[in-house]
Amino acid sequence: MNKDKVSFFPVGNGDTVLFELDGKTVLTDINHRKSSEEDSSEDYDIRQDIKDACRVGDRYELDIFVCTHPDKDHISGTKDLFHLGDPSTYNPKSGKILVKEIWCSQYCIEPNYDTEDSKPILNEIKRRNKKVSSSDGNSLLVMSVEDTPNGELTDNLKWKLLAPTKDEANIPKAEDKETPNSSNDSSIVIRWEYISNSESSYILLGGDAGVNVWERIRKDFKDEELSWSILLAPHHCSRKCIARKEKDEKYIYSDGALNALSKIDKNCDGFIVCSSKEVKDDADNPPSYEAKQKYLGILKEHKSFEYKERFINTAVNDNGKPGKVVFEFDEKGFNKKNTKMQKEQVNRTPFTYG
Repeated sequence: MNKDKVSFFPVGNGDTVLFELDGKTVLTDINHRKSSEEDSSEDYDIRQDIKDACRVGDRYELDIFVCTHPDKDHISGTKDLFHLGDPSTYNPKSGKILVKEIWCSQYCIEPNYDTEDSKPILNEIKRRNKKVSSSDGNSLLVMSVEDTPNGELTDNLKWKLLAPTKDEANIPKAEDKETPNSSNDSSIVIRWEYISNSESSYILLGGDAGVNVWERIRKDFKDEELSWSILLAPHHCSRKCIARKEKDEKYIYSDGALNALSKIDKNCDGFIVCSSKEVKDDADNPPSYEAKQKYLGILKEHKSFEYKERFINTAVNDNGKPGKVVFEFDEKGFNKKNTKMQKEQVNRTPFTYG
């Protein structure tokens, strides 16, 4: 019997989070990169890990795919990994995964633009939206704080939606020939609750939601609704989630956003996972070295013991190399497991910056 666990995969500046909890498989975002892509210094076959979790007899089935927003680093690989189209045409021999249900925001139904990376999953979402069916492979849940505030997959696996509101999912369209407006603030933000032996653990996943969203979340929700045991640092540890850039190019940190992200559950030490390339003391953003210091401060204030070790960067989790971060759950709570990934044998193409 497989252990209940949550895995954060090393996918550079991107997200791929897999829940295997209480008999359910939930994948939040995917960034399956090709070796020629930017920041792809190490290549791992995340596909096999995901397929192994989804194996049901001679086929592959994923209970839920959560598309927080349709940026490349959150949806790359959907065409290669998932069966897209009517489930009646699904062929188990294809090796692809049948996604029973997709969760997304209204923005994915009416995006301002699409790309070669986002078209496959956005077209699938639109197909399901027209189909209006709850059957496996056709089911779609369009989420907003107003319409889908909370729910449960099982008695032991529950969720609360913190974002987006309908307004946040309504991203204005840019004028012709202007740079498209970012979809980051349409991100789905969910606090998951997993109950084991009457003890709750909380996992907070926030996509790329920005500082305005986190300030609104702080105003709208109580402390106990924001508490977490494991936090995925939003937007790959970007400053833009917790600070605003002023005219002089300096960032001013937001007390409200930082407060919203600081509610570690009193019954645990608290872990922050940074899904990004290696965080270095440089000008990159994301990941931001300054933002990392803010998150370390949150961990230290809660419990100073080994607080630096409780901030985990996927890019260096395997003895300085990329490694997935896995938390296993049992009747006593959860523990971080030391793991190694399966390395994909590929020939790399050098990536040249413009």
